[in-house]
Amino acid sequence: MKYLKEQFKMLEIYEPMANNVTGIFLNANEAFYDTPYEIKKHISEYVLSHNINRYPDDSCENLKNSIAKKYGVLPQNIAVGVGSDEILDILLRSSASNKNVLSLDPSFSMYPIFTMMNEGNFIKIPLNDDFSFDLNRTIEAIKKEKPIVTLICNPNNPTGTTIDVASIEEIAKLNIGILVIDEAYEDFSNNSSINFIKKYDNICIIRTFSKAYALASIRLGYAIANEDIIKMLDTVRAPYTMNTLSQEIASYAISHFHLYKDKISEVIENREYLYEQLKNLNIIVYPSKTNFLFMYLNDKIKNKMIENNIHLRYFGKYTRVTVGNKEENEAFLNVIRENL
Repeated sequence: MKYLKEQFKMLEIYEPMANNVTGIFLNANEAFYDTPYEIKKHISEYVLSHNINRYPDDSCENLKNSIAKKYGVLPQNIAVGVGSDEILDILLRSSASNKNVLSLDPSFSMYPIFTMMNEGNFIKIPLNDDFSFDLNRTIEAIKKEKPIVTLICNPNNPTGTTIDVASIEEIAKLNIGILVIDEAYEDFSNNSSINFIKKYDNICIIRTFSKAYALASIRLGYAIANEDIIKMLDTVRAPYTMNTLSQEIASYAISHFHLYKDKISEVIENREYLYEQLKNLNIIVYPSKTNFLFMYLNDKIKNKMIENNIHLRYFGKYTRVTVGNKEENEAFLNVIRENL
C-alpha cells in the first residue's frame, strides 16, 4: 500500500464474516426476523413492472416524501445515504477538517474513524463507570472544545443506554456546532429527539433501515435536519449513490410501519427476558433500550461461545450480544449456564 496516505496506514481493512460461516449470529445487531412478506411481494412486483436500465432518481423524491409524512417534516428536511455510515461520512467531510469533533466514550466505533478520515480532531467524553450519561461533563467539554460536530448515539451503541430528551435539549441550547443524534436503535426505545428539529436549527437526526426494519441488505440511512444542514450534505455527496430498488423498498417499508410493530414488541420482550436471565445468573449486564445487551463474560465463556459457533461482538473485556429469537437466546444462555 505504498500509495496510501500516511494517516490511513493505521487502519485495518474491514473484513466481514464470510457468507459460508455457520452458527448463531448475535454479533451485528441485525433483526432476527425476516423482512415482512408484503414488502418482498411489493418489490418483486415493482421490478417486473418497472424499467431498471436508467439511473435512479437522484433526488429520492418518493422516499423523502414517505419519510417526511411519517415524521411530520418537509421533504427538504431529509437527506438520504448508503446506510447511516454514508450520512456520517458526508457530514464530517463537509465540516470537520482541522476542527474538533466530540463524542461519548464508549460509543459507535466508526465515529473516530470517519473523523480521522476527514481530518478532524476526535475528542472523547467518557461516560460514567456504569455507562450512564454525565450532562454537566458533556456541557463543559462542548463549551471548552467548541466542536464543529457533537455525535451522540441515543440509544448508545455498544452500551444500550439512553439519554433523556431533556438532556439532549440542554446540549442543543448551547448552539455550538452541529448536534448529531444517531437514532439507529430508537424504534426499540421510544425516546426520540425528532420534535427538536423545528425548534433548533443545529440538530441533525440520523436513522437507518438496517435495524428494526430488517433491511440491512439494502444499505439505506437518512438524516432529518433543517434545510441548511441538508443542503450542506447534498452539496458534498456523490450523485446516484442511492439505487432505485433500495429507495422503493425503504419507501414502502416506512409507509407500512404497522407491519413491524409486533416484531419490535417481540424484540423488546426477548431483550427483557434475556436481561433478567443474565441477572439471575449473576452476569454483569447493563439495562438496554436497543436490540442488544452489553455485558461482561469471562474468557472461559467467550471461548465456549466460539466453540459452539455462537458469534458475538467483543469490546475489550466487554461483550455485546444481539437479541435473537427464543431458540437463539436459549442456546446462548445454555452455554453460560453450563460454564459458570
